[in-house]
Amino acid sequence: LGRQHEKLNDPNTALERYLSALQILKKEKASADYHVVILLLHAIGKMYQHEEVNLLDMSLKCFVQEIGVIRSKLDEEDCSTWKLLADAHFKAGMLYKIMKDTEEAIEHLSKALDYTKRYS
Repeated sequence: LGRQHEKLNDPNTALERYLSALQILKKEKASADYHVVILLLHAIGKMYQHEEVNLLDMSLKCFVQEIGVIRSKLDEEDCSTWKLLADAHFKAGMLYKIMKDTEEAIEHLSKALDYTKRYS
């Protein structure tokens, strides 16, 4: 449902739906599919960035949490994991840039570039 509201350019409702789905998965930790958790964190981070929502701190928190879940739950030697890490580090790096935290921006954007080189 979140994706449908996102396509309808309704970021607030999309955000609500994504957050509800994440809550459900967190309750069912033992059977959680971590790829779905990662995709939800990414989608939530994007919605927090949307100009109608504009909660950049929350968006950054989602992308940093996404990086943590990827590193702890997925195989870091897998090419698909590199792509997820590249995208999450890129999003975090761009947010740090917007927030004028140059050191963190450079760190995350450098990691994004490293992971992109691995899977390209």
